[in-house]
Amino acid sequence: MDTTLYEPDITAYTKPEVDITITELSRVTSLTWLQTFIDDMSTTSSSNLSKTLPKTLHEAYVHSDISMLPMYTLPTPDKQNLLQGEVICLELGGSTFRCGLVNFDKGTVEVTHLKSWIIEEHEKIINSKFFDDIVERCMTVPSFNKFLSNSDAPMAVTWSFPTDQDGKIVAMGKGWSVRDGYQNLSVSAMIESGFKRYGSPVKVRKVINDSVSTALAGMASGELSMSLILGTGVNICFQLKNTLLNTEIGFFGGLEHPTKYDMLLDDRWLHFDSPWNVNNNDNLFQPFELLTGGRHICELFRLVWEDLTNVDEVSLPELAFGRHQLCGKFFCLFSSVEHTDSYIIAEASKKYGVTLTTSQVICLRKVVTSILQRSGSYVRQAIFSIYEFYTGIAPSRETEISVPYTGSFLQYCSAYQKAIVEGTSIRLRLIEDSSVIGGAVAAIL
Repeated sequence: MDTTLYEPDITAYTKPEVDITITELSRVTSLTWLQTFIDDMSTTSSSNLSKTLPKTLHEAYVHSDISMLPMYTLPTPDKQNLLQGEVICLELGGSTFRCGLVNFDKGTVEVTHLKSWIIEEHEKIINSKFFDDIVERCMTVPSFNKFLSNSDAPMAVTWSFPTDQDGKIVAMGKGWSVRDGYQNLSVSAMIESGFKRYGSPVKVRKVINDSVSTALAGMASGELSMSLILGTGVNICFQLKNTLLNTEIGFFGGLEHPTKYDMLLDDRWLHFDSPWNVNNNDNLFQPFELLTGGRHICELFRLVWEDLTNVDEVSLPELAFGRHQLCGKFFCLFSSVEHTDSYIIAEASKKYGVTLTTSQVICLRKVVTSILQRSGSYVRQAIFSIYEFYTGIAPSRETEISVPYTGSFLQYCSAYQKAIVEGTSIRLRLIEDSSVIGGAVAAIL
């Protein structure tokens, strides 16, 4: 495979101008601060990633035990046509736990029952109580209880965190922690023992990463090359010959000149070497996820907002959100081009108890646009670099790349989608319930 580095024919970052009219300018006296912030976002865009990521992906593929992981050997085409039966799939995401029944019948797939639970910040701890809780939640739903009463009930688990090929916990992220004694434990063994205590001797047939699951869901709908997860966190999976690789893309990337807000998110930017190869399992450093994941984008916005409460020209009101509590819906309120300033003012007041002026909204919309354009440039560059890895061909902006994706943050933040594909022929295609469907595919094949 050709490992030559390339300069992709793309604009890695389109710097947003402060295109405020004369009338607006009289209301936004914080223009200097705003332009400085935009310049800082531009300086930390992904332009350097195009030079480093292709080479780093190859190094990780050869040397790393925590990234570029071969996770699933694809069945032959004739076996792919044998999808038949019903499977229950458990999915643990960054902020949600879901359980679904998936039915395959004569080439069709249907999620017949689906239940979702929000995981609160204080619940993000992997210990015995966590596994007991998810079992209890499943068993309290009648349709799941009935299915699980069968002694041979097939189960799959989609796990949105690093595991090895045997389904053992490698590390956690997205605000989660692992109690002592639970590192390197088998996810399937813990879940099976939990259900056994409830009198339901299920068999977990497969534990797979959510990016792999989305790729398999894409296969079930006739498309498989690369898949993207972008919700609370971020990950990318791709097909290399007959194997699906989990990149754990969150470990890649970095910043040579982090802004003060980036340093507030994590202060290890300048002294953590090769996080894709060696990391701290007790406190993961994931530069790409810090730059692109919904959890961290929202927290970055909160940190900027907090700073602007002390800028006299802006004087934003205090927010009730604590660290990592600012929700994606609030962030996306300021990102949509379909929302007028007056609509944002009304919604912020009605739903979040925040009183804003028009000039404050104008400023905040520029902040959000700048953040998303930086994040979008990183996701775009990762897609290009991974495309080159599995094809050996350096893409240009005209190269058509179809990327099945899942993740509520990207799904509901259309401005983020636009920032990723802008100026390219990348096509993002949402796969509904992909983590549940893909897990079920893996359990059957």
